[in-house]
Amino acid sequence: MSINNYFLRMIMKKHNIILALGALMLIVSMGLDSPKNFDFRPGKRLIVKGNMFEAGSATLSNQESTWLKELSAYLAKRPNLYMEIAGYTDNQGDSLANKRLSEARANAVKEYLVRNGVADARIKTLGRGSENPIASNDTDEGRGKNRRVEITATSPFTERPLTNRNNTPLAPEGRITAMLPPVRSLAPWDVDWHPAKLSEPIYEYHRLETGAKARAEITFANKHRVQIAEQSVVVLYGQAASPLAGKPSEQLRLVQGGLWVKLKSLKQSETLRISTNSGEFALGQSSAKIEVDSAKRSLVSVHTGNVTLQSTEGATGASMTVKENFGTRIAANMQPEQPRLLPPVPQLLEPLGMDSLYAGTISFLWRKTAPRTRFEVANAITFDKPLHSMTNQGDSAQVLLPEGEWYVKLAAIDSIGLESRSSIYLFRIGKPPVPQRFYALSLLLFIGAALAGWWGGLTKQPRIAWWSLAFTIAGCTSFFLLHW
Repeated sequence: MSINNYFLRMIMKKHNIILALGALMLIVSMGLDSPKNFDFRPGKRLIVKGNMFEAGSATLSNQESTWLKELSAYLAKRPNLYMEIAGYTDNQGDSLANKRLSEARANAVKEYLVRNGVADARIKTLGRGSENPIASNDTDEGRGKNRRVEITATSPFTERPLTNRNNTPLAPEGRITAMLPPVRSLAPWDVDWHPAKLSEPIYEYHRLETGAKARAEITFANKHRVQIAEQSVVVLYGQAASPLAGKPSEQLRLVQGGLWVKLKSLKQSETLRISTNSGEFALGQSSAKIEVDSAKRSLVSVHTGNVTLQSTEGATGASMTVKENFGTRIAANMQPEQPRLLPPVPQLLEPLGMDSLYAGTISFLWRKTAPRTRFEVANAITFDKPLHSMTNQGDSAQVLLPEGEWYVKLAAIDSIGLESRSSIYLFRIGKPPVPQRFYALSLLLFIGAALAGWWGGLTKQPRIAWWSLAFTIAGCTSFFLLHW
């Protein structure tokens, strides 16, 4: 390589580095986020300051088009993320004119996003004029900061901002209060599913998916508790008592799998609306099992209280009240079947509550009352994390249980899938008893130590005295191992 070519390449490399640094400084000076850094989670908002508009104008400057296109692409990947765009001005001039100008600026941003593929219904605009300044209006620098546009994510069901004015998150609809992985979560501001976390807040249009042998429990703000069965997909719309016009009427949608629902609200008139592809179920002070079977039919088994069922047939559908200890099944665009009595609760025959049980493999035997039986073992009465769970046609099971307190639950499932109430039993599992031969061994070691000590003292032989000491140590070790 010639010296001239070498220096030419070095100059080109430095030229590229300078260009890259210049572009980086330009982005920093603009104060804008790149698309990968857009963050619209609860408690976050995007504040755009600077030369977004000409003075006294609602026309976007050309330099804003790049990041607005990036924001449009960001929103296109998140179709359930709704936005509120609020325009602000400084306090110079007429307050009414400033309010109109700020609203026009917010609408200009919205129009740009809509032209780039974002649905009009997903964006709400506000003109706040000189309200809520973020800097002093006594200086040019402060007034420049106050001339801004704020973009905040909103809950799509009730259109509430996910970030409060003091930059704290909106109170969630509920939280994941128990979980047995694998459980995945997808919030409106997410693109991909991610592993759910215990105590994770749940907001409107939040999706949860449970895997094989998994389970998740959601406790809402009003103490309603919903347990999601394995291999289920649930969409949570929220707990709004009066949803806005044009929004879904349900509060929770079961796409596949099953739910155990227990409502504990103190308000007698409060209901929870759960929908499937074939109907909507309204639950008050009640508990029930709702399931979507392999044929996409919906089943409801009412354990306490009453459940009102509204089918999807026709424009209005058919309404039915399913009473306690009854259940029914409904297919899409069909009337619900006549309610039928749930199967009797199965009874556990062995072991009995007064039996002494020890850690190890324990055999359970029950009296069948239906074609199938759900059998579960857990260390909590909520059964949110069962150690063992199965549904089969038999009447017995064997489970390896460690020491501790364990709950056993049995429920009967009839020929169409309706599930009875559960019978729950508590067992205390103790340490396995020590075989008598180990106590006999300890006793023989102590007797051997005593005899060796006696004989060593009688014969004056130090070697025998050492054997006495060894027998004593072995006997003490054996004793402590048996009782530690």
